[in-house]
Order: sequence, then structure tokens, then C-alpha cells
Amino acid sequence: MSWDDVQGFLSQINERVLGLDLRLPAEAEWEYACRAGTTTAFAFGDDLTHDMANFGGDKRETVPVRSYRPNAWGLYQMHGNVDEWCADCYFGYYSGETLVDPKCPEHGSDRVYRGGSWFFVAQNCRSAYRVVWCDPGIRHDILGFRLCRGPE
Repeated sequence: MSWDDVQGFLSQINERVLGLDLRLPAEAEWEYACRAGTTTAFAFGDDLTHDMANFGGDKRETVPVRSYRPNAWGLYQMHGNVDEWCADCYFGYYSGETLVDPKCPEHGSDRVYRGGSWFFVAQNCRSAYRVVWCDPGIRHDILGFRLCRGPE
């Protein structure tokens, strides 16, 4: 699904189920959930193997949720399987300074996705890795989404 498709889905479901308040996570929220309290490259340590995540073309397609063990907070497949759209627009590369929930400028249109996919190498599945400059209308079988609930 494209980022635009997800926005349409969110609009429809939030209209039909009042109080649900589903949305895409901000980049900072996504990374926080992915890390699950860790500081390593992956939620499981500094190495990622094919018995931990779907990446590197090993399966050549997505796999069902719960095909791999969850992170410490019970979230499945934060690494690999599909890249996940975030709410944020692209505002530039991080400068290296400490940032707390950076926000994009209102004029931005390109979007960011996180998590890595079944197609890419382990490095692209790291908790901190971000794909930038993505048109919100693009659709691909490596793209998906994860929703969160409540106000940002």
C-alpha cells in the first residue's frame, strides 16, 4: 500500500469506529517501539539472523505475522518482512546531534518508512535505519504499515 492509501484507510476506519483513533506512528515512536528498551542495532542484539527476521531475499516474499519471535515488548516483525510507513514527512538526514521526536516542516511531501523488508540486507533492518525521499503515492510489495492508537 502507498502512504496515500493508508491515509484513506485510516480516514474510513476512524469514521466508522468512533474513538478508535488509529494513525501511523511518528518515526520516533516507531523506533522507540522497535528498540523495546534496547540500545543495540536490532531489538535482539547487534546481529540479525534468518531465524529472527525475514530479510535478504531468503523467503522472496512476506510471511505471516508471528512467523518470528516478538521483541521484548511483544511486537512482532519490527525488523524485516515489510518496510513500514511512518506519519512523518522527510525533512533531511539527521545531523548527528541528539534529537527528541523531530518534526518535519509543513511543506514536506516525501515520506519515510522504517524496518527493512524481505528484500533488503540486515543492515537495512536496523532499529535506527530509515528510508527517505519516498513519494507518498508509491506502491510496492516491500511496503506495509503498522498502526498505533491515540493522539501523537
